[in-house]
Amino acid sequence: MSIPDLNTEGLLPEGRHRATLQELEATFVTNAPFAERRRLIFDAFSVWLRQVSELLPGHRYWVDGGFVTHKPWSAPKDIDVVLLARQIELNQLSPDEQDSLSHLMTVNASGRRIQPMNGLVDAFVAIREEPESAPYWHRTWSAVRAEDGGTRDNVSKGYLEVVA
Repeated sequence: MSIPDLNTEGLLPEGRHRATLQELEATFVTNAPFAERRRLIFDAFSVWLRQVSELLPGHRYWVDGGFVTHKPWSAPKDIDVVLLARQIELNQLSPDEQDSLSHLMTVNASGRRIQPMNGLVDAFVAIREEPESAPYWHRTWSAVRAEDGGTRDNVSKGYLEVVA
């Protein structure tokens, strides 16, 4: 596996690209702008990933957001991730494990977004059996944000798939 070269805008080429955690770190921490902020986000993501992997080992994670870009105008605020899981695996977790997992996911409560790891990880679950789940996240992760926060029309980018 290797992460493809970023385009002139600092984006991954369109599509889903497999990567190891080490490749993610090398490309988007060590060799990226705003390395100090990225190190903090990556370290939080690594802890988050270990905690989720204890509950659901051997899963795929789609990683996106400003973290997997080299935008020169702004440091990333967090890392966006979707855990792809089967419903049966989620159902087999004990009530305590389900509670632990829920605390590791982003929720909207009382009109505000609550993110795990002190807001450094924006985490969601996609149910693999739901026919629209993976396509929804593919479309969402492929969208390109403009500097003003809006979405750019007719432009797509890539994102990463990390297996842990």
